[in-house]
Amino acid sequence: MLTCILFLKFLDDMEKIREAETELKGEKFNPVIEKPYRWRDWGAAEDGITGDELIAFINNDETMRPDETR
Repeated sequence: MLTCILFLKFLDDMEKIREAETELKGEKFNPVIEKPYRWRDWGAAEDGITGDELIAFINNDETMRPDETR
């Protein structure tokens, strides 16, 4: 579980770099992971999800894959 969480943190850091680069080029940025699944939306925020709420979010929330399946 810890490995997955660290991977999401690393991926979000890389996405921030890509987002800044595309903005400098004047291009549209398309994130790999949409809100609310990005680290910055649930893990890095001061009022981020913790404890039982975080466990429920991970276990119960379904995300949409790029091919629009769950």
